Amino acid sequence: MHVKVTDDIKVYKLEHLHEQWGTILTCCGVWKPLHGFVKLKHDNKSAHDDYKSYYDIETRARVAGFVREDAERFGYTFDN
Repeated sequence: MHVKVTDDIKVYKLEHLHEQWGTILTCCGVWKPLHGFVKLKHDNKSAHDDYKSYYDIETRARVAGFVREDAERFGYTFDN
């Protein structure tokens, strides 16, 4: 999934990067897919709690203010 910003600019969600990597490389003229699928390796993966557990009411409000435009564009909330 991407959001079209202009005719020339698309913004992709990081959580969907592995699904869109071939498309991104093809659009940039870096790679032409033979089979339409590219698997990205995930090195240095760490275990962590759900992101919501790191925020209290005040920090949620602060972060929401900083990322409001992107949150609205991509449909992010602290509930999902």
